[in-house]
Amino acid sequence: MRSIIYWLTSFEGRISRKEFWLASLTLGLLGFVYAIAVYAGVVFVVGSAGIPDAPANMRGIMPLSDIPQALAVLEWSGWIEFIIAAPLLVPHAAIMIKRAQDRDSWGPLIWTALSVTGLVLIAKPLGLHYSYVEIAPGQAMVSVGMVGIALQIISGLIFLVLLIPLGFLRGTDGPNIYGPDPLTGEDIKFAY
Repeated sequence: MRSIIYWLTSFEGRISRKEFWLASLTLGLLGFVYAIAVYAGVVFVVGSAGIPDAPANMRGIMPLSDIPQALAVLEWSGWIEFIIAAPLLVPHAAIMIKRAQDRDSWGPLIWTALSVTGLVLIAKPLGLHYSYVEIAPGQAMVSVGMVGIALQIISGLIFLVLLIPLGFLRGTDGPNIYGPDPLTGEDIKFAY
């Protein structure tokens, strides 16, 4: 019997579409709750301590002189997002790899997708994700830069391409080189 922890961190074996969707939705919900908890903590800390030199209006047009501070705040929030998302990459990778193995595929596209996602996550705190647009003389607005747009589009397209085989297509009938068929019930018992 395998534990749920092993199931979420192991790259061995196979899982069915049902298990894939249940695990994906569970991880999504967990990530949402985790994000709320972390952001609530950040709001509490920021609310009590404040962010030095943060512009009052982070979403609209601001004086060009406020842009460096706005970008610094966005980089800081990028680290928060990285702290939230990075621990969830391993369980997502484990689930996607096991689902790809059910289809008798190793899944190099999954590693590519996760690598691009990692680049998106690290681009934000490193200041590569955001840029600014000068709207009028002395006035500017922060926006997602070309690097950020490109990384998000590439990541999104790869995940859409993966969604069809992982989420909707049936796995290999019977055992394959990665293990027994998960639909036979031989490989889906959990120990808590």
